[in-house]
Amino acid sequence: MAFPLHRNPPFRAEHVGSLLRPDYLLEVRHAWNDKKCSNAQSHEAEDRAVNEVVKLQQDCGFRAINDGEEGSAYPKDIYRNDDEYFADVVAAYQTELQILYDHGLRNVQIDDPNMCYFCNEKMIENFNNDKLNARTTDELFTKYINVYNKIMTQCPQGMHIGLHLCRGNLVKSRHFTEGPYDRITKELLQKVNVHTFHLEFDTERAGGCEPLQYLPHNKNVVLGVVSSKYPELENFDATVARVYDAAGYISKRSGRSEMEALEQICVSPQCGFASHSSGNAVGVDDMVAKMRLVRRVADKIWPGDV
Repeated sequence: MAFPLHRNPPFRAEHVGSLLRPDYLLEVRHAWNDKKCSNAQSHEAEDRAVNEVVKLQQDCGFRAINDGEEGSAYPKDIYRNDDEYFADVVAAYQTELQILYDHGLRNVQIDDPNMCYFCNEKMIENFNNDKLNARTTDELFTKYINVYNKIMTQCPQGMHIGLHLCRGNLVKSRHFTEGPYDRITKELLQKVNVHTFHLEFDTERAGGCEPLQYLPHNKNVVLGVVSSKYPELENFDATVARVYDAAGYISKRSGRSEMEALEQICVSPQCGFASHSSGNAVGVDDMVAKMRLVRRVADKIWPGDV
């Protein structure tokens, strides 16, 4: 699918989605799970929390505002096989994207940490040695790509779609897989027909920026160079240098200049701050400082650009 480079969105300073949930919301959630409060009380607490995180994002200078995933929860239903599941995923995304578009939404970020399992050599070896699996990991990864491309065939014109990959964001900042992007990057960046890739590059688990050499000229990458897992604040100059390092790899293979490559880059935290209800091992002040750092880095590299 050919399309021009999409900008604004993504904005130079981005974030991945989830933000820390306030204690009052967690208390209501636990009460709701124990059937000690009503749906209306739960929704009231969620609405209050959403209003607070919207203001926080605005105060930090972010242009793409979301609900912080304050009201998210996991379903408990199951499917009989992969094909049944994937068919419903495609249909559900196509339907939801159209509904969201009809209500005015133009910027969508899809979260898929499962794709990073294909970076983990130990997982790949164990999966391929399991005779109960009907597909190899290469076949399954191709299936994932096809799912996204089927979704995109019905994407409304003018809607920006980003895809976030990370290595997990479990309770108290634990991850669930590791390995550099090298094994999947060429197929991922060149064959998945989304406008923007949100990729983490905050620790050695993610490897270096070399795989970005395969980024096509019409797609963006949002570099997750600020950790959402740990409270320590990254060094400003080192973070800026990491962005220029990425631009160097993008430009090297394509023959374009570093400045041209920078046009395809934005920055963000590597993942959300609260992919689960209790949040990562960071405090609210740590989270705000990291979001402000993302904005400062963006302003340094792209002054005057949103």
